[in-house]
Amino acid sequence: MKLNILCNDEEIKFSIIDTGKGFSNEDLQNIFNKFYKGDKSRSFTTEHSGLGNVHS
Repeated sequence: MKLNILCNDEEIKFSIIDTGKGFSNEDLQNIFNKFYKGDKSRSFTTEHSGLGNVHS
């Protein structure tokens, strides 16, 4: 990943360049689904929702 920042007295410009694997079409279609996980190896059967460790 690369982050470029350019500042002057009136504005800040930034760009982020990510050379990672990106998002699949399925990921993009589910981008606003609250608990969607694109990585199928991270299932709910492990009792993790990605919100920290909460134990009942």
